[in-house]
Amino acid sequence: MAGYNEWDNAYLAQGRLWGGSPALPPLPVQSRILELGCGNGRTTVALSEKAGSLIALDFSLQACRLARKHAGAGERTDILAADARAIPLAAASV
Repeated sequence: MAGYNEWDNAYLAQGRLWGGSPALPPLPVQSRILELGCGNGRTTVALSEKAGSLIALDFSLQACRLARKHAGAGERTDILAADARAIPLAAASV
């Protein structure tokens, strides 16, 4: 798919392309969130603090590395390098 290399190169050269922290509404305590196109983790950080569990996905491996660095990954947050057109999750899991 066109675009993979361009995004990887941009994230590799510039690091965090987007900054700041988005304002999010309250989420149910046990919410399970799927974030498509997590980029460098700008929204991922905010979601990981509010969601019961979070799966963040981006097709850029460099973006996922930055998201892991800034948002962390652990018991409640998974960050995956994958294409949103072929989400590697079981149907109805989120």
